[in-house]
Amino acid sequence: MGTRHLIEKGHKRIAFCQGSFRSFISIERETGYKLAMEEADLQIHDDWAFRIAADYHDGKEVLRKIVSMKDRPTAIFTGSDQVAAGIVFEARLMGLNVPEDLAVIGFDDQPIAEMTFPQLTTIRQPAYEMGERAMKLMLNLLLPEEESPEMPEEPLKLEIVERCST
Repeated sequence: MGTRHLIEKGHKRIAFCQGSFRSFISIERETGYKLAMEEADLQIHDDWAFRIAADYHDGKEVLRKIVSMKDRPTAIFTGSDQVAAGIVFEARLMGLNVPEDLAVIGFDDQPIAEMTFPQLTTIRQPAYEMGERAMKLMLNLLLPEEESPEMPEEPLKLEIVERCST
Protein backbone atom coordinates (compact mmCIF):
# COMPACT_ATOMS: atom_id res chain seq x y z
CA MET A 1 0.00 0.00 0.00
CA GLY A 2 2.79 2.44 0.89
CA THR A 3 4.86 1.64 -2.18
CA ARG A 4 1.81 1.91 -4.43
CA HIS A 5 1.07 5.33 -2.92
CA LEU A 6 4.57 6.49 -3.86
CA ILE A 7 4.19 5.05 -7.36
CA GLU A 8 0.86 6.88 -7.76
CA LYS A 9 2.71 10.08 -6.80
CA GLY A 10 4.99 9.50 -9.79
CA HIS A 11 8.02 7.93 -8.11
CA LYS A 12 9.95 5.25 -9.92
CA ARG A 13 13.07 5.13 -7.74
CA ILE A 14 11.78 3.88 -4.40
CA ALA A 15 13.83 2.63 -1.46
CA PHE A 16 12.65 0.29 1.29
CA CYS A 17 13.54 0.51 4.95
CA GLN A 18 12.94 -1.79 7.92
CA GLY A 19 14.62 -2.96 11.11
CA SER A 20 17.16 -5.76 11.28
CA PHE A 21 14.76 -8.05 13.16
CA ARG A 22 13.18 -10.37 10.58
CA SER A 23 9.63 -10.89 11.83
CA PHE A 24 6.65 -12.18 9.86
CA ILE A 25 5.42 -8.59 9.61
CA SER A 26 8.70 -7.21 8.27
CA ILE A 27 8.93 -10.03 5.73
CA GLU A 28 5.36 -9.32 4.58
CA ARG A 29 6.09 -5.57 4.24
CA GLU A 30 9.17 -6.24 2.13
CA THR A 31 7.21 -8.74 0.03
CA GLY A 32 4.53 -6.08 -0.52
CA TYR A 33 7.17 -3.53 -1.53
CA LYS A 34 8.67 -5.94 -4.07
CA LEU A 35 5.26 -6.92 -5.42
CA ALA A 36 4.24 -3.27 -5.96
CA MET A 37 7.56 -2.52 -7.67
CA GLU A 38 7.24 -5.57 -9.93
CA GLU A 39 3.60 -4.78 -10.79
CA ALA A 40 4.70 -1.30 -11.87
CA ASP A 41 7.67 -2.79 -13.77
CA LEU A 42 10.11 -0.79 -11.65
CA GLN A 43 13.64 -1.84 -10.83
CA ILE A 44 14.46 -2.93 -7.29
CA HIS A 45 17.93 -1.78 -6.24
CA ASP A 46 19.60 -3.90 -3.57
CA ASP A 47 21.54 -0.91 -2.26
CA TRP A 48 18.23 0.90 -1.69
CA ALA A 49 17.07 -1.74 0.79
CA PHE A 50 17.91 -0.64 4.33
CA ARG A 51 17.44 -3.42 6.86
CA ILE A 52 19.06 -1.71 9.82
CA ALA A 53 16.55 0.93 10.78
CA ALA A 54 14.43 0.53 13.89
CA ASP A 55 14.30 3.99 15.44
CA TYR A 56 14.68 7.74 14.96
CA HIS A 57 18.50 7.68 15.04
CA ASP A 58 18.62 4.85 12.50
CA GLY A 59 16.43 6.96 10.21
CA LYS A 60 18.98 9.77 10.35
CA GLU A 61 21.70 7.27 9.40
CA VAL A 62 19.62 5.97 6.49
CA LEU A 63 19.29 9.51 5.12
CA ARG A 64 23.05 10.05 5.39
CA LYS A 65 23.61 6.84 3.41
CA ILE A 66 21.10 7.91 0.75
CA VAL A 67 22.74 11.33 0.37
CA SER A 68 26.15 9.70 -0.11
CA MET A 69 24.88 7.61 -3.04
CA LYS A 70 25.69 8.59 -6.59
CA ASP A 71 22.50 6.91 -7.83
CA ARG A 72 19.85 7.55 -5.20
CA PRO A 73 16.12 7.04 -4.74
CA THR A 74 13.51 9.81 -4.89
CA ALA A 75 11.23 8.16 -2.32
CA ILE A 76 11.41 5.76 0.60
CA PHE A 77 8.89 3.48 2.28
CA THR A 78 9.75 2.88 5.93
CA GLY A 79 8.25 0.35 8.30
CA SER A 80 8.09 2.87 11.14
CA ASP A 81 7.08 6.47 11.77
CA GLN A 82 10.07 6.77 14.11
CA VAL A 83 12.47 5.91 11.29
CA ALA A 84 10.62 8.18 8.86
CA ALA A 85 10.83 11.07 11.36
CA GLY A 86 14.59 10.59 11.62
CA ILE A 87 14.88 10.68 7.82
CA VAL A 88 12.82 13.88 7.59
CA PHE A 89 14.78 15.57 10.40
CA GLU A 90 18.16 14.72 8.88
CA ALA A 91 16.99 15.80 5.42
CA ARG A 92 16.23 19.28 6.76
CA LEU A 93 19.67 19.47 8.41
CA MET A 94 21.28 18.54 5.09
CA GLY A 95 19.28 21.10 3.12
CA LEU A 96 16.98 18.62 1.38
CA ASN A 97 13.29 19.29 0.92
CA VAL A 98 10.73 16.61 1.72
CA PRO A 99 8.91 15.60 -0.44
CA GLU A 100 10.52 17.45 -3.37
CA ASP A 101 13.98 15.88 -2.99
CA LEU A 102 12.89 12.73 -1.17
CA ALA A 103 9.34 11.60 -0.45
CA VAL A 104 8.94 9.66 2.80
CA ILE A 105 6.16 7.41 4.05
CA GLY A 106 6.01 5.91 7.52
CA PHE A 107 3.95 3.22 9.19
CA ASP A 108 1.76 3.15 12.33
CA ASP A 109 0.42 6.74 12.47
CA GLN A 110 2.18 7.40 15.75
CA PRO A 111 1.93 10.88 17.30
CA ILE A 112 5.38 11.75 15.95
CA ALA A 113 3.90 11.60 12.42
CA GLU A 114 2.06 14.86 13.10
CA MET A 115 4.98 16.52 14.92
CA THR A 116 7.53 16.36 12.11
CA PHE A 117 7.91 19.07 9.51
CA PRO A 118 6.58 18.29 7.07
CA GLN A 119 4.04 16.03 8.70
CA LEU A 120 4.41 12.38 7.70
CA THR A 121 2.25 10.49 5.32
CA THR A 122 1.83 7.14 7.03
CA ILE A 123 -0.12 3.92 7.10
CA ARG A 124 -2.55 3.60 9.99
CA GLN A 125 -3.24 0.16 11.29
CA PRO A 126 -6.23 -0.54 13.54
CA ALA A 127 -4.24 -1.08 16.75
CA TYR A 128 -7.25 -1.13 19.07
CA GLU A 129 -9.07 -3.70 16.95
CA MET A 130 -5.89 -5.79 16.69
CA GLY A 131 -5.63 -5.87 20.48
CA GLU A 132 -9.32 -6.68 20.82
CA ARG A 133 -9.02 -9.62 18.43
CA ALA A 134 -5.87 -10.86 20.15
CA MET A 135 -7.74 -10.85 23.48
CA LYS A 136 -10.69 -12.73 21.95
CA LEU A 137 -8.32 -15.29 20.48
CA MET A 138 -6.68 -15.79 23.86
CA LEU A 139 -10.08 -16.15 25.54
CA ASN A 140 -11.08 -18.70 22.92
CA LEU A 141 -8.06 -20.77 23.92
CA LEU A 142 -8.83 -20.51 27.65
CA LEU A 143 -12.63 -20.63 27.91
CA PRO A 144 -15.02 -23.45 27.15
CA GLU A 145 -16.49 -23.19 23.63
CA GLU A 146 -19.92 -22.01 24.81
CA GLU A 147 -18.34 -19.06 26.66
CA SER A 148 -15.86 -18.08 23.95
CA PRO A 149 -16.36 -14.72 22.22
CA GLU A 150 -17.20 -14.74 18.52
CA MET A 151 -14.33 -13.89 16.21
CA PRO A 152 -15.10 -11.53 13.32
CA GLU A 153 -14.30 -13.00 9.92
CA GLU A 154 -13.60 -9.81 7.97
CA PRO A 155 -9.95 -8.82 7.82
CA LEU A 156 -8.75 -5.66 9.52
CA LYS A 157 -7.98 -2.80 7.15
CA LEU A 158 -4.99 -0.52 6.86
CA GLU A 159 -5.38 3.01 5.54
CA ILE A 160 -3.11 5.68 4.11
CA VAL A 161 -3.06 8.90 6.10
CA GLU A 162 -1.82 11.38 3.54
CA ARG A 163 -0.02 14.36 4.93
CA CYS A 164 2.82 16.40 3.45
CA SER A 165 5.84 14.09 3.20
CA THR A 166 4.79 12.47 -0.06
